[in-house]
Amino acid sequence: MDISLEAVVGLQRQVGRVGSTWRQSAKELHCENWTVKAYEYLDSEMGDRPFPTSTTPLEAACFGGAVFIYNGAHRTIAGLVRAFGLDRVDPRFKAVRCELHPMQGGVLDWALHLWEKGGLEWYDSHQAPAADAVQRDGCGRAFHLLFRGTSNPEQWFGIDRVRGEPYGLPMRALRKADRNGYMKDMAERFAPVPAQVLRAWRSRAWAETVLR
Repeated sequence: MDISLEAVVGLQRQVGRVGSTWRQSAKELHCENWTVKAYEYLDSEMGDRPFPTSTTPLEAACFGGAVFIYNGAHRTIAGLVRAFGLDRVDPRFKAVRCELHPMQGGVLDWALHLWEKGGLEWYDSHQAPAADAVQRDGCGRAFHLLFRGTSNPEQWFGIDRVRGEPYGLPMRALRKADRNGYMKDMAERFAPVPAQVLRAWRSRAWAETVLR
């Protein structure tokens, strides 16, 4: 699907310092061996084609209206800076391999409520095998993101992959089944959800027009 570059809020790997802007991150790009083919790729339908200096295609996931890049951080930064530098209106990457995860209005209201109440933290279950272990150890449901409210860090929530709804995790049962200490490691890897991510979740109009 075509993805809006304005909706990209996260990358699968850090480029530059934590909290860097797109322009600051762009200064960390070396762009070694990039030729005109690299820039033609950024303007073309990507599909399963790899970047000219890579062996893998661009891969993304869309949660509500927020896009996370799971493969292709450097080319994404280059595409963002290039598109906005050319003052393009509603710039997009074309025909990207993208997972679609529903984020129903109720979920957004729930997340915003926790965020306003004292803060909302998340743990991206795509980034570490520990979350897979939690699912095996007794959760019994497939989730794509874990959350916890800052005011009550002992209560974790998952977002159902299919329905896009939050549900509480049975923490006592999970800890009892956690023989390898994954839960302690996971608890240390939660991070605050930025306000711009919540705004992106709510800005779903661009994705809905693509899917019509």
